[in-house]
Formats: sequence, structure tokens, C-alpha cells
Amino acid sequence: MKNNKHFRNAFLLIALGGAIVIGASSFKNFKKQKGTELTLCSVKTDAQFLIQAAQINLEEIQLGQLAQKKSMMTDVKELGELMEKNHKQALSELTTLATKKGVSLPTEVTSDAKEKYTQLNNESEKKFNEEYCELMVKGHKEAIALFETASKEAKDPEIKEWASSTLPILRTHLEHSKMCKAKCEKM
Repeated sequence: MKNNKHFRNAFLLIALGGAIVIGASSFKNFKKQKGTELTLCSVKTDAQFLIQAAQINLEEIQLGQLAQKKSMMTDVKELGELMEKNHKQALSELTTLATKKGVSLPTEVTSDAKEKYTQLNNESEKKFNEEYCELMVKGHKEAIALFETASKEAKDPEIKEWASSTLPILRTHLEHSKMCKAKCEKM
């Protein structure tokens, strides 16, 4: 009788183990059929893009506000105003998209952005104007590269579309920044 009980327990354990393996295999196949396995693998990349885009917008808003306060040059002030206005709107759209996708976005600039802000704020006006415009040119070149990649490689179609639709604005910002930089260099 003892042997029967051990045999039965062993049989139950084997059966349970088999059920777990079959269940796990079925779940994996279910995820593949539903397309969620691909999404689960790609969410991290898309989420990283959304977070980077938020950091870019937060930095551009903060530096744009600084340019409006610190500069006396009309072109630099206008560039700062344009950056603040457009990047606030982009951040608002991004926040809506990220919320829909379940991604938490940063609400503060990075420590690197804080350092840039402090350095710029401590510059003389002439040096500030040149440095600010240079940062805008460099930052928008990097942002365009990031958004171009996301517009082609994002797994989520809505994220891909948002990245694509934001590119023309970033390209316009780059051109404004280059013109402003050229004017600063002439002064």
C-alpha cells in the first residue's frame, strides 16, 4: 500500500510537471499568435525613445526660458520663445502618447541638462548667445537623428507616426538655430 501511495504521488508530480510545461509552451505560442511577444520585446526600445524625447523637450523648454530672460538679442530671445512654445506642445502630445502606452516620463531635466543650464546662465551675454545657439544646433541634429531612427524602427505604429510627424518641426528648429548662430557670430 505504501508503494502504491508513492507511485501515485510520483505519477501526480510527473503529470503536474507535464501540465506546467505544456501550459508554458501553449502560452508562448499564444503570445506569438497574438503578436504580444514581439511587442513585449520591443516595448523597452519604444519606451526608451519616449523617455529620451521627453528629456529633450524638458531641456529645450528650460533653455528656451533662459534665453528669453538672459539675452538682449532679439533673434536669441525669439529662438528661445520658439523652443519653449513648440517643445511644450510636443511634450504635451508626448505625455498623452506615453500615458496611452503605459510609459512613465521624466518630469525634470537630467543632471547633464542642469549643468548646461548653470554653465550658460553664468556666461556673459555675448558668450551666452553663441553658446545657446550652438547648443540648439547640436541638440537638434541629435534629436533629428533620434527621431529619424524611431520613425523607421519603432515597433508601435503610433510612436512611429508621432516621431515622423515631429521631424519637420525639429528640422525647422535646426534651421532657425543655424541662422541665429550665424547672426551671433557676426556680432
